[in-house]
Parts: sequence; structure tokens; C-alpha cells
Amino acid sequence: MMKEIIAKNCRLYREEKDLTQKELADKCQFSQPFLSGIEKAKRLPNINTLEIIAKALEVETYLLLVPHKYEPKL
Repeated sequence: MMKEIIAKNCRLYREEKDLTQKELADKCQFSQPFLSGIEKAKRLPNINTLEIIAKALEVETYLLLVPHKYEPKL
């Protein structure tokens, strides 16, 4: 369940910033496949990884951990 929440939130905030996975991965100094694994809920990132992603997305780390209602862009 936690992997799915993190996956949705990473993607949601990334898309709100109009970033591609590659762009966010570069900002975080991760590989794009690594970030893709997080967004597909195949990887459970540790707290350090979450902090790096949150900083790159300019959000508080806890926001990646709490369920949000997903609202796609119109």
C-alpha cells in the first residue's frame, strides 16, 4: 500500500511541475529507470531518497507519504 501511495504522489507532483521522469531523475541524480520503478510502485524508496525527491519537487517530504485524491489535469 505504501509503495502505491508514494508512486501516485511522486507522479502527481512531478506532473504538476511539468517535469518528465528524466528531468526529475536528473535533478535528483538518479537514473530514469530507478525513478520509474518508484512511480510504478516496484520500488519502495528509503527516507533519504524521499527527501531528495521532495526537495527536487519543492514539496514537504511527508506529502509523498500521505494519500491524496488524484485529480488529473484537465
